[in-house]
Amino acid sequence: MRWFLTLHRWAVERSQAMPLLAEHRAWMLKQHWAGKVVISGPTPDRSLGIIVVRAPDQQAVTDLFADEPWVARGMRTVEIIPWDVHELLGVDLLTKEAVGS
Repeated sequence: MRWFLTLHRWAVERSQAMPLLAEHRAWMLKQHWAGKVVISGPTPDRSLGIIVVRAPDQQAVTDLFADEPWVARGMRTVEIIPWDVHELLGVDLLTKEAVGS
């Protein structure tokens, strides 16, 4: 499995997408529970969504977001950035050892 940082930008006025907020949130929770989305949330001004994904490859990430309600309806674009995560929560993922004391 690989890590991906995804950036989600509005393609429409944000207010146009808000009627689908509950559908978006339900989709997000489903992806979190499935272990596909690790962390997610918007910037404070809500202009950008940031989502960290674990997937086998970039195509799997593209396929995952094809079903996201806002993306599927052309309301948001997705930029997918492959990410080599080396440390996470105090653990060096390359050696599996705790970092520091």
